[in-house]
Amino acid sequence: MKKIKTSIYFALLITGFFVTACENRKLEEIPRGKPSLIIGDQFNYGIDSILLFPIGCSYKPEISGEIEKANSSKLRSFGFKENNSNFYDMNAQKEFVNRNQQDFDIRNILFHDLDQNTSFPLTEDSLHILSFGVHYEFERNLIFYRVVKKDYNLDQIYNDEDAVALFTSDLYGKNFTQITPFSEKFVSYMYYEKSNSLMLKTIIDNNQDKIYSNTDETNFRSITLDSLGLAQNIFTDELKDKLRKQMEN
Repeated sequence: MKKIKTSIYFALLITGFFVTACENRKLEEIPRGKPSLIIGDQFNYGIDSILLFPIGCSYKPEISGEIEKANSSKLRSFGFKENNSNFYDMNAQKEFVNRNQQDFDIRNILFHDLDQNTSFPLTEDSLHILSFGVHYEFERNLIFYRVVKKDYNLDQIYNDEDAVALFTSDLYGKNFTQITPFSEKFVSYMYYEKSNSLMLKTIIDNNQDKIYSNTDETNFRSITLDSLGLAQNIFTDELKDKLRKQMEN
């Protein structure tokens, strides 16, 4: 009798193991839901014939359905807002920033031409737009964008803690061009009217601790606005190596 009970126990144990394994496998086979495409409310950035629509998704897609049902203020916080303090771009006539970096990821911007009734995205690449500033002071009017490519510090949010790059386009979202590399964090710039050029300051995470701080190396690049592209270093690697050796003595 004892042997029969033992056999039954092991049979139930094995059956339970296989049932649990099958259930786990079924759960693994269920495809994960794709993030919902959120098209934010249109807004005017200074060009009467053009409207902008922010494009993105929630960092927490599992609750996005509940947010939409409740029509909560959090969902309405998706998009850009005009920045009136703590400017990232001190020289911009207008600056717009992500309303809620912690909850929403702005991946693109749709430019909609009211006169032509046409729309097109700012970029075809996979990027994350933190803010942009509108400039009328140059020979060619431009928009400056602060953009992130990768989650550098692996906190699952694309924000100012990551490597930020500078991009430009014209006022109509055309000729979207990268100015600083993603291997450095863009900090600030100075505009020199006489040469129609920019001096750009960046930070290099030289100790590779995934944090951009005041103790990391700084770098300077320059570019003329007559020929937009990736800005060039103004100090050579040889010169910087020599200066590092002087500091060690």
